[in-house]
Amino acid sequence: MKVINDIALISKKNSLILFWKIDHGQDIYDSLMKDPRSAERKIVLLSGKNKLDEREELRALMEVSDDVIAVASYGIFSTGVSVKNIFNLVFASSYKSMIKVCQSIGRGLRALTNKTHLTLYDIVDVYPGPRPNSKPNYSVEHSISRVKIYNDEQFDYEMVSIEV
Repeated sequence: MKVINDIALISKKNSLILFWKIDHGQDIYDSLMKDPRSAERKIVLLSGKNKLDEREELRALMEVSDDVIAVASYGIFSTGVSVKNIFNLVFASSYKSMIKVCQSIGRGLRALTNKTHLTLYDIVDVYPGPRPNSKPNYSVEHSISRVKIYNDEQFDYEMVSIEV
């Protein structure tokens, strides 16, 4: 959560944080709202629980504002949503589908005057200790698939490791 908060609250312009499970999105939203730096930003949580008009309000707000952090489920922002004014995208949940990866990145690649790039933060939890129930680390496995997609699509990227 600390890494997600730092990325979202330090980044300039609008950010979209994508999550998979609603409870995870709620945790991200709650963590952002508790951070003292959040007072300067408009933070919105969107999931399947929100009505269509609430989603449209957020889309319209993001088009005219530069200080919005949208914490949204992949399902809500996967298809049919066009927000040009997204400059930062955070993958807060792990997945590997090429279609979902490319659709999600496409949310931030909409053309806008004076917009030259999108910054994608693809978070991978490389937990070093024993995994609960001896399950594999899907975060790492899925990240390998996403890196292959980034290479295949010839995205310009760099990998950065952060210890927390």
